[in-house]
Amino acid sequence: MSNYITVYGNLTRDPEVRRTKKDMAIVTGGIASNRREKRTGDGAAEAEWENVATFFDYKFLGKRGETFARFHKKGSRAFLVGSITTESWVDKKTGEERSKQVLLANEWEFCNASGESGEDGPDADETSKSEGSTGFPWERK
Repeated sequence: MSNYITVYGNLTRDPEVRRTKKDMAIVTGGIASNRREKRTGDGAAEAEWENVATFFDYKFLGKRGETFARFHKKGSRAFLVGSITTESWVDKKTGEERSKQVLLANEWEFCNASGESGEDGPDADETSKSEGSTGFPWERK
C-alpha cells in the first residue's frame, strides 16, 4: 500500500457509531498526535523543545470499527493504521464545495495508559520504566 499512515495519539472525542441501510457500522472520531519540535526564540542562547499537536479525523468501516468504539473513549490512547482519503461535499448553507482529509483506518492497537495492566496493553508504569521507550506497540517486550 503506497498511501499508508500510522498515527499514535489520544482520541479527541468519543467514537461515533452510525449504521448504513444494510446495517454496516461506520465509526468516526478524532485523534491528536504530538511531535517534538525545536523552537528557537528571539536571541535565545538555547533552543527549547515543545510538543506540537496534529489533529486527524478517522473512520472505520464494519465490525473492526464497532470493536474499536466499544473499548475507546475520549482521551484514550490508540495506535491507528490506514490510508488517507479525501471526503468531499457541498455546504448546505453556502453552496460551496468542501473537502477534508480523513484517515481511513483498517487496523488498531490498544495503548493503555490508565495504569491498569491487562490484555489492552502495558500499564503506564511499565512503559515509563523502560529507558527510551515511547510506548509504541512495536517496543513491547
